[in-house]
Amino acid sequence: ATGAAPGADVLDNLRASIAGASDPSQPFAVAAFAQRYFTLAAQVAVDPRYRFGDVQAAVGTLLRAAFGFEARDLGQSVTAAELVALIHTVPGVVAVDITALAPYPQAAAAAGTVPAFGARIDAASGGPQPAELLLINPAGIALTGMTP
Repeated sequence: ATGAAPGADVLDNLRASIAGASDPSQPFAVAAFAQRYFTLAAQVAVDPRYRFGDVQAAVGTLLRAAFGFEARDLGQSVTAAELVALIHTVPGVVAVDITALAPYPQAAAAAGTVPAFGARIDAASGGPQPAELLLINPAGIALTGMTP
């Protein structure tokens, strides 16, 4: 359809398929997910046998892949512990200190978790709320060096 939102045909086809195969007395709703982002600031101590810039680039690449669209599930939150464990897999990383973890565009603050929610009913309106897909903001990764 002209002027329709991207993916509208997919949602229309899904609605039609579910309606054709379901009990007509059971209502259902189909909606797109809500895409959200988070930002991260961390200090990384690097083994002196490695160049900080190389390790910094490898960590950034790994974070973008691990917290990108293809790697995340709907309603999957992000924790500081998950980030630290992942960053420690990069060769040359000796220590990691997460200094800020926050939903984007909120101001970055120290936090242990950025929550993402599955599909749910809004208590105030009684209407459905879409599941959230939480991704890293590629421009919101700040990695600085620190001494171990």
